Amino acid sequence: TREGALRTAEVVRRTVADQSFPVVGQVTVSIGVAMARSEDEDEDRAVRRADKALYKAKEDGRNVVRSS
Repeated sequence: TREGALRTAEVVRRTVADQSFPVVGQVTVSIGVAMARSEDEDEDRAVRRADKALYKAKEDGRNVVRSS
């Protein structure tokens, strides 16, 4: 489900943000989530929506999860 995908993405985001990595210290991630739709002609449609959501996450200040 969309909600499950968003929850999983948030767990990944939070887990990465809570770690300290050698050399670089703290790292954050922005994640774009999209679900495949029955009307999609191919998997590229869902990937493009996820990419759009990722750019929205970066515009919103990074270290966030966004969906399309």
